[in-house]
Amino acid sequence: MYLRDMHVRPRQQMAASSNRSERSGYLLEGLALVLALGLLLDAVWPAPSPVAQTSPGAQMHHTPSKSDALAARSGVRPWPSPAPWPEMFSRLALDDAGLQSGDLGEMRQQLDWLGLQGTGALPAIRDQLQSGQDIDFHALGVAREMGFDSLRMALFDALYRIGDTQAEVILRLALEQSLVPGEIAALGRYLEELAPGHYQDEILQQVRLAFSLADEQGLDGQDVGPLFLALVRHGDERALVELEQVNPRWWGNYAAVTLANLPGGVGLPNLVNQSLIGPLRNVRAQLALQLLAQQAEHSEAQWALLAHVGSDQILDRDWPEFARLLAGTYRIQLERPRDQPDPVQSTTQMTAFTPGGGQTLYGVHYRQSSLGQEQLAPRLELIAALYEVTDNPVARRELARAYETLSTLYMAAPSY
Repeated sequence: MYLRDMHVRPRQQMAASSNRSERSGYLLEGLALVLALGLLLDAVWPAPSPVAQTSPGAQMHHTPSKSDALAARSGVRPWPSPAPWPEMFSRLALDDAGLQSGDLGEMRQQLDWLGLQGTGALPAIRDQLQSGQDIDFHALGVAREMGFDSLRMALFDALYRIGDTQAEVILRLALEQSLVPGEIAALGRYLEELAPGHYQDEILQQVRLAFSLADEQGLDGQDVGPLFLALVRHGDERALVELEQVNPRWWGNYAAVTLANLPGGVGLPNLVNQSLIGPLRNVRAQLALQLLAQQAEHSEAQWALLAHVGSDQILDRDWPEFARLLAGTYRIQLERPRDQPDPVQSTTQMTAFTPGGGQTLYGVHYRQSSLGQEQLAPRLELIAALYEVTDNPVARRELARAYETLSTLYMAAPSY
């Protein structure tokens, strides 16, 4: 208790009291002097106030200092504690329209913090994922700035970067609970990289479940393309059963690209059968023939290409693109390249507004052939054979250009 809080009688009463001894008077005068000195010191040097209780929101708007980053690198828990996470992101998830530029910077800081925090961040990530709340960065137009389409996708990436057993368990549980095509594809990729081959059955099971719930509007209005991408990454011959059941009017383009990219070329016989419908009359057959040209290192694709080119089944207007597919300077794929590295010249988005949520493929144009060195010689032999079986001048011109493109690379290869 401070001296200023003590109850002291006025000095006038002390002087008037006749029964006080002279010593008592001196003592009280001394106490009064001490009190006055204490008040003077309090005015110049105030006593410390109790520590203010800050709200979680106030803690979240704290800007991390250099000492915070140093503490993180040394293993000490830095700003902030995991507790504020759910409240911050819940606020933004419930009111996307209230997202401000400061919120973006703060969220990027939070995501960076996760990487520094390591396993200490796992409870916060787990709680946020279990809350079911999300922020759609893509819908808000800030996916490029954030680096992800949604908050949940960013948290999946953080778990992958943490990479220990507990993070792997959270990723697996998220896979089992998700029916969002993009999330299934991302979770499958992360789990496969953390434990190759270990989660293949779980990934494909979740893909099948999502397919079973899709209808003419897709899957709750979402594009199902990422489910086919998951089949490409994790499928094998068993995926053929799923693809054979796909409604071609809904997702025939997605299924065709998936068949072309299954491991070991197991889906190519199905594409050959589709191409036999006649590429001059059928769009599905045209796409199948294009994909066979893209996968021309396989024998099943080669004999089909020779048969179609020999019978002049490719329109003159389609030959430039067809020849680029053979040369590897053009590819048709399910996803847009994440970045535009130097080999990629441009990307064309091709959307078909079909039932089932529509279909979007990407045509990627390369500055030079994307073929591996071991693919050059067989591809040159095939192009030469195709040149011999056609008398079409347009076909010969485009095949000659493709041959020149690949022969230049072949001659420059170190093993030549």
